[in-house]
Amino acid sequence: MSLKTVALAPVDAWFFRDGRPYHQGESGQADARSHFPPFAPTLVGLVRSSLAMSQGWDGKGRWDHSLNEILGDGFESLGRLQFSGPFVQRPIDQGSGRGHQYLLPAPSHLLGFKAREESRNETTWTPVGFLRPSEQTTLCDLGSIRLPVRDVQIQKSQTIQEPQDCWMTVEGYEIVLRGKLPPSESVVHADNLWKAEPRVGLARDHETRLAEDGKLYSPHYVRLKDGVRLVTGVTGVPEGWLLPGLVSFGGEGRMAYCDGDETPLPLPNVPVEIIRETRKFTATLLTPLSLPEESSGYCQHPLPGTELPGLSGSRIVSASVGKPLQIGGWNSLERKPLPLRAYLPAGSTWFCEADATAIDGILNGHGKYLGERTQYGFGQIALGLWPSPHGVSR
Repeated sequence: MSLKTVALAPVDAWFFRDGRPYHQGESGQADARSHFPPFAPTLVGLVRSSLAMSQGWDGKGRWDHSLNEILGDGFESLGRLQFSGPFVQRPIDQGSGRGHQYLLPAPSHLLGFKAREESRNETTWTPVGFLRPSEQTTLCDLGSIRLPVRDVQIQKSQTIQEPQDCWMTVEGYEIVLRGKLPPSESVVHADNLWKAEPRVGLARDHETRLAEDGKLYSPHYVRLKDGVRLVTGVTGVPEGWLLPGLVSFGGEGRMAYCDGDETPLPLPNVPVEIIRETRKFTATLLTPLSLPEESSGYCQHPLPGTELPGLSGSRIVSASVGKPLQIGGWNSLERKPLPLRAYLPAGSTWFCEADATAIDGILNGHGKYLGERTQYGFGQIALGLWPSPHGVSR
């Protein structure tokens, strides 16, 4: 078996729907915005179908059962495949020429300023502090808990915010995992990586040459900046199995250049010894987390005082968690959408403490996957240190 990193570069603008309805024949103008990066099922479906076609599948119905051991059978079975990501690459100049740099979703407990540099036509985001558990407890609807508080003083004219739509270099991410502020150049705002591209489409009556009622729509595509690529990792692919150089990707059958190699996706280093000594650590999502559904159909969030699911011997003290995402998928065999489920977004961070007897097992969880649908790459975590309570210096 070989490890592959699959990189996708756009031929034109891409379009990836979320779970909102978008049906032909609706009255009025429907405004459908593409989200980016696409959710894992989109890339998993692309890689699996492309690998199956490289082994003789014609793209219709089920592939031959002999492929099920490797590629799985249906949405819930992925065979031997294990995915990670998706993440983003941006082009950089290296000593030997042009290369690419990996970017990971920025942790939500990092705080900073967003600004617009008109001279360089760029959006900047400057880190200035962290959220960390308060020293005192606060009585709220969750009980008496240590809510996250800012560790930086701000002026009334300043607007401190979490790194929404921000990405971070692996080197900058490692600095955050050590509890320190990363340099501003390690944080990249999405405005510098891609942009929304609105378009208007309509259906016309060929006799009257007028627009047909209810068939006017306005999709917003996503156009990546020059050299920016989408990457995902996949293990379990047999030697000799290849992906095509050009694939159909996303809504409306848009095209993408496909490139793969055996270089693993990078994982930030974890400060193992300090975590073992203090038995305090952060767990940050590199990819969205799929929570188990209860019999009532609801998902129970990990709460303060409880164990972080998948990390035995941990205890949640506080958290900085983003708004849940609604992620579904497409059942290509039955040609229908899959039910939406709630996922916690990448970047969500839990502040935890560990039992002394469980610390080694917890440290082995760095880079592993929590929750459900982990073969899709959901729930991958990075472990780090709590930020300093007295402010953080570079």
